[in-house]
Amino acid sequence: MTLENTPFVIKQGDTAYSLKRELVDENGLAIDLTGATVTFAMMSAKTKVVKVPRSTASIVGAPTLGVAQYDWQTGDTNTAGDFLGDFKVTLAGGVIKTIPNRGYVPISVTPMIV
Repeated sequence: MTLENTPFVIKQGDTAYSLKRELVDENGLAIDLTGATVTFAMMSAKTKVVKVPRSTASIVGAPTLGVAQYDWQTGDTNTAGDFLGDFKVTLAGGVIKTIPNRGYVPISVTPMIV
């Protein structure tokens, strides 16, 4: 079972909680990330304005498990709201797969109390 479309919630301004997902193909099988590069991007669900431009994500554990992680940078979560994210995988042979291939990873940045 994968968490690719499970909402990720983070508090406004936080960077401590990385976004980690098992990247799976259209059949639900883990994508072998051996020799691959992975990037992450995020846009506003409402305005479709890009909040996090395509940025490097890490491969976590054995590449054959297909797990990638994006570590939030300062400014990525400074705006409260609902966002949509995806991971772009460039396999060793140059083939590109965007995950999830249907929809996006829903991300909610909840307002902090000032």
